[in-house]
Amino acid sequence: MKFNRSALVGAWMAGTMLMSGAALAQDEVQSTTESGEAPANDIVVTGFRASQQSAVKAKRNAAVIMDSVAQDDVGRLPDLNIVEASRRITGVSVVGGADATKNRDIYQRATIRGLDPKYNLVTIDDVPLASPDWIFRGARLDMLPSSLVSRIDAIKTVTAQYDPHALGGQINIVSKSAFDQSGKNFFVANASGGYNDTAGKLIRKGSPSIRADATGSKVFGSEDQFGIVASVEYQRLPSTARAELPGNDVGNGWSYYTAAGAATPFPQLSTGLLVPVRNQDYFFENMRTRLSGNLKLEWRPSDRAQFSLFGGYYHDKDTETRYESLTSPSGRPTNVTATSGSFASGNIQQGLTYQPVKRDTYLIDAKGRYDLGSGLVLDGTMAHSKAQYRENRQMIKYGSGVRPGSTASTNAPAYGYSYTIVDGRPRLTLNDVAAAADPNS
Repeated sequence: MKFNRSALVGAWMAGTMLMSGAALAQDEVQSTTESGEAPANDIVVTGFRASQQSAVKAKRNAAVIMDSVAQDDVGRLPDLNIVEASRRITGVSVVGGADATKNRDIYQRATIRGLDPKYNLVTIDDVPLASPDWIFRGARLDMLPSSLVSRIDAIKTVTAQYDPHALGGQINIVSKSAFDQSGKNFFVANASGGYNDTAGKLIRKGSPSIRADATGSKVFGSEDQFGIVASVEYQRLPSTARAELPGNDVGNGWSYYTAAGAATPFPQLSTGLLVPVRNQDYFFENMRTRLSGNLKLEWRPSDRAQFSLFGGYYHDKDTETRYESLTSPSGRPTNVTATSGSFASGNIQQGLTYQPVKRDTYLIDAKGRYDLGSGLVLDGTMAHSKAQYRENRQMIKYGSGVRPGSTASTNAPAYGYSYTIVDGRPRLTLNDVAAAADPNS
C-alpha cells in the first residue's frame, strides 16, 4: 500500500506540473498574440494510436473471444518476428519445435490457453496457410515476416464462421493494406546487424547476423480507388550451442557399484558413490536464412465494394552441423571417491551429422466483399496454399576398433579414462588422447 500511495502522489505531482506548464505556455502565446507579434514556433500534437484503436475496435466487434496486437506494437516492442510479438497477446505463449534434436533455441509456434500448437490454425486474412511440417496443422509463425503485419488476432473460441481445423484456436495475420494510412503513399525500410561471439567456435568462423526488410504502398487511379502494397524481408542468423547429455539406455548416465565392482541401480547395495558411465558431448552449428515476399493489389470502386489479390512466398533454410563424442567405460572403476575415479578400459565413438532443411510456402488468394445494405454483406474468397519440406541428412560415425562387417565399437585400454566431477559434471582425461583423435584407430 505504501508503494501505491507513493506512485499515486508522484503521478498527481507530474500531472500538476504538466498542467502548469501547459497553462504557462498558453499565457505566453496569448500575450505574444495580443502584442501583435506572430508566435515564433507552433507546437503540433499528432495522434499515433490509430492502429491500437483498430485492434480495440476489432476485439469489440468480434462475436468470439479475441485479443490482438497492433502494427505499432509489433514494430516498437523488442521482438524479432511475428511469433515473438504474438506472445504479447493475453492467453498466448510461444514454444519451440517438436524435434528435440534441432531448433532448440528459437520460438516457432504459438499456443492458445495452453493447448498444444498442433491444434491451432494459422491464417493470413482468414485464409489457412499450408504447413511445411507434417506434425502440425498450423504453419510456423517464425517464417512469416513482421513487415507483413497490420494486426495479429488470437481467436480463442471458434464458431461456424471459422475453419473447423482450429480446435485449439486461430492465429490470424491481418496483412497491411494500401489504404491503412488514409490513402497516403508510404515506404519503410529497416536493417540491423549484429555479431554473435558464441557462433562458430568449433569449425566455422564467426559471422554476422543480418536482418533487413522493406515495405511500400501506393494508392492511384482517378479517384484513388486502386492500391498496391509490397514487402520483402531477409534474415541471416548463425548460432552455436553446446550440450552435455550424460545418459544411457534408461536415461541415466551414472551408476552405483558394489564393493566387488559390480554395477547396481540400488544405492543401498553399493558403496554409495555415483560413477559416470556414459559421457556424451554435442556441439551444434546452425545457419538459418529466411527470405519472404508479399504483394497485394486492391480495388475499392465505392465505399460498399472492395476487392483484393494477395500473393506471398516464404522460404526458410536451416543448415545444422552436429558433432558428437561418446565415451563409455568397461570393467570396474578404481580409486573411486566422491569426486574422482578411473576406468582401465573403454570405448569411444565420434559422429558427424550434416542436415540442411528447406521449407517453402506459397499462398495466393482473391477476395471480394460487397455491402448489400440492411446488414447483408456478400463475401467471396478463392485461395490456394502449398508447402514443401525437404531434409537431407548425412551421418558419419567413427568407432574405436570397429571390425569389418560390424558397426560396434570395441573396448581397449587406450580409451579408458580418469575423471573428476566439477559442479556436478564429469570431466574426463583419456588414457591415450592421440589414439582417440585418430580416425584410423
